[in-house]
Amino acid sequence: MAKEKRTAITHLMLERLLNIHKKIKSGTYPNTNQLAKEFNDNRGTATISRDIEFLRDRFGAPIAYDYKRRGYYYTEDFNLPLNSISRNNLLTLLAAKQLLSHFRNTPFYSEISDVLDFLSDSRSNDSGNLIGRISLPPTPEFIVEEKVWQVVSMGLESNTKIEFDYSGRWNTKTTHRKVHPYQLVMDDGKCFLFGYSEERQDVRLFALGKIQNPRTTNENFILPKNHDFESRCGGGKFGSFSSSKIERYRIEFYENARQMVKECIWAEDQVLKDDDSRDCTTISFSSTQFLKIEEWVLSQGCYARPLRPKWLVEEWKGHIRQMMKLAGI
Repeated sequence: MAKEKRTAITHLMLERLLNIHKKIKSGTYPNTNQLAKEFNDNRGTATISRDIEFLRDRFGAPIAYDYKRRGYYYTEDFNLPLNSISRNNLLTLLAAKQLLSHFRNTPFYSEISDVLDFLSDSRSNDSGNLIGRISLPPTPEFIVEEKVWQVVSMGLESNTKIEFDYSGRWNTKTTHRKVHPYQLVMDDGKCFLFGYSEERQDVRLFALGKIQNPRTTNENFILPKNHDFESRCGGGKFGSFSSSKIERYRIEFYENARQMVKECIWAEDQVLKDDDSRDCTTISFSSTQFLKIEEWVLSQGCYARPLRPKWLVEEWKGHIRQMMKLAGI
């Protein structure tokens, strides 16, 4: 006997199943024509019919059709019974939703949030208690114009070049850019576009909040195999900054900062070495994220000292001299 072929649950299918479930549960007796029209499904009612069968067969949904009202309803109270989700996995899903709340103002938040709701719906009694025990500290909210989201999203979806005016962090003069959009990079509530800049003939990160006058073009590009932002970080894990040069770093941390540096994996090849006689821990690693590493060292004040590369040591000393000047020392 041939093995039954199981339908793969895709992201788009999860969205449809969630919406169908909500509509049926609302008691409005939706039918396939209404659902297809509301979801703008250009494949017609066949897809909706298969989704309803999927809910009934795979999830045991008590779906029935009322011929008088010409629509579907649940014969008993029903929540999507994804019983394979353990309490630990449910906690992970809810934590993911809380982390996503940093990006509540982005267009994709609602879409992803709905999928997470779908996955945790069957444990709603538990999730109401658990989600109240997960919290994130308030962070600044960055405003991005809707037009920027539209143009960037279209470029990402169709591998289409986009154009915009931009003023960077160091070069504040506004310049025009034509970019091959590779990825959106999310970092601490901020959103960046990672892509190839034709003007710079290299990959760059663009803060979405600084993009002005965006527009799509009629030019397509081929997405390279190494388009992933993480592949450009040289093994470092310091956030949204990278360059083309991989460097080897060596930094000493003292006193209270010793425990901090031991609590995380900062780079794939990091090596930690303790020297208790000096109350010191040294970390060595490789990365391309030089600016973020410099900020990391400075954030530890007198409890961190860079040893290499040479440029970082000189930059660190320069900051100390400037702070002494500001302090009147």
